[in-house]
Amino acid sequence: MAKSDYSPALIEFVTVAVPFCAALERAGELRRDDFLDRLLHLAPLLYLKALMLSDEAESPDPEDTPPEVVTEAAYEELKDSLSELLAEKDDFLEAQSDNMRYSTEPLHATISECLADVYQPVANLVAVVREENTLALPAAVALCCALFAEYWGDRLLAVARALHRALFYTETDTFDEPDPHNHKVDLLRHHHTGLPTDELGECTHESCEGESHCHCHDL
Repeated sequence: MAKSDYSPALIEFVTVAVPFCAALERAGELRRDDFLDRLLHLAPLLYLKALMLSDEAESPDPEDTPPEVVTEAAYEELKDSLSELLAEKDDFLEAQSDNMRYSTEPLHATISECLADVYQPVANLVAVVREENTLALPAAVALCCALFAEYWGDRLLAVARALHRALFYTETDTFDEPDPHNHKVDLLRHHHTGLPTDELGECTHESCEGESHCHCHDL
C-alpha cells in the first residue's frame, strides 16, 4: 500500500501511535522515570490525532469485523509488565468515571490497566496498517475511532493526569515535600519563579552562589 493511499489524518495518527505502542511494549527495558516522561510526551498527541481521525471516520459496520492481533493474553501480559515497572506509582484515584454515580468517593484505578485499555484498540489498527490490509483498513479505522469515543479516549485523558503525578509528585501528592532527587521538580520551581538555571537545572541566581542547597526557588 502506498503512503498516498492513507489520509493525512491517518498518517498523523499512526506516526504517534507506533511509538506509543512501542513504549508500552518495551516498558521493561526503560527506567520508570524515562517511561513516564516518554508517555507524557505521547499521550496528549495520541488523543489529538485520534480526535482528528474520528472527524473523518465512518460508523463501524457490525458485520465488518477487522482483525484483532492483541489477544486477551497479550493484554494481560502488557498490563502486568507495566504494573511491575510502575510499582507503587501504578495506583491512582479516578473521580470522573461513570461508576462514580454509585459512589461518593473517588474510585481506585491503575495506570497499567488504563494504558492496556488504550493499547489494545490502537495496536490493532497499527497492525492493519503495517500489514497493508487495504480491505480491512476502513473497518479498522471505524472501530478504533468508535472505541475512542466509547472508552479509550476517556482512559487516555485520565491516565495523562496520573502519569503527570507519578513523574512529578512525591508520595504525599503535593509539592510541599518535593523529592530531593527529582530533577524535574527543581526545573518546574525555577520556571514558576522565573529564576535562572543552567542546563543541569542548577540555580544560577547570584543569591545562591556558595550555597550547598538552593532554597531561592521554593514555592
